[in-house]
Amino acid sequence: MTELPVDPLSKAYWQLLDERRCAILQFSKEHLAVLGELDRTDTILLKAGESGLTKHLTDAAAKWRKDDAVADKICDFQAPGWRGRAVDSLKEANDALESAVRSSAKG
Repeated sequence: MTELPVDPLSKAYWQLLDERRCAILQFSKEHLAVLGELDRTDTILLKAGESGLTKHLTDAAAKWRKDDAVADKICDFQAPGWRGRAVDSLKEANDALESAVRSSAKG
């Protein structure tokens, strides 16, 4: 059975959900930048709602929970040799979601 391609907005949102979870898991007072990125996530989601994308994101989140949200999924920062910070991955996910929301709102 061939799976349908995932639209860019859903893909970006799924990535954000994963990276948000990982950033929270790695959170410490040295990583206070996470709070800024979590606020940014809320702002992006508010803009998505104002653009009429709430149902799309709600459906994408439901599919993510069903198909991809795994309790024991490894975060990048948990991998041996990884030298980044989870907040950096969250920032990239926010960038991708913001771009996808902008594109979807236009179309």
